[in-house]
Amino acid sequence: MMSDSAPNSLFFQSIGIEAGLEKLESLHAPAGLEPARLARAFPSLVGLDGVAPFDPDRLEKAAIVGGVSLQAWHAVRFVLTAQDANRTSRVGRFDFWQAWRAWDLVHKQAFLASTMGSTILDIRKDFDERTRHRQGW
Repeated sequence: MMSDSAPNSLFFQSIGIEAGLEKLESLHAPAGLEPARLARAFPSLVGLDGVAPFDPDRLEKAAIVGGVSLQAWHAVRFVLTAQDANRTSRVGRFDFWQAWRAWDLVHKQAFLASTMGSTILDIRKDFDERTRHRQGW
C-alpha cells in the first residue's frame, strides 16, 4: 500500500529512480538565495505582508491571520524552511508531497526553478545509469 505522504513512490520506484525520489523530497533552496526573491517567485505570495521587504515573522503572521490559499500556505512553508531550516514555525514544516498536490503549474515551476541546481541533473543521471544497466548497455 502506498504511503499517503508519497503517493507516487511506487511509480518512481518502477522507473528506477528511488534515489531521485529521495532527492526530490529533500529539495531546498540553494544557499545564498535571497528570501524575498524566492517568495516573489510564488504568485500567491506577491503582495503578502512580509514578502518585500522580507520579514519571516510578518510573513508567517500574514499566512496565519490572512486566510491565504492552500497554494500560498505551502509556498510560505517552503520559503520559511528555505530561509531557516531550524526555524520552528506556526505554519509547520514544508512537506514536498503535500505542496506538490496543492500547487498549480506556476507554483510547481517556481519551486523547481528555485531548487533545480544539480539535483535534477543528479536525478537524470541516476535514471540514465539504471536504464543502461537494465538494458545491458
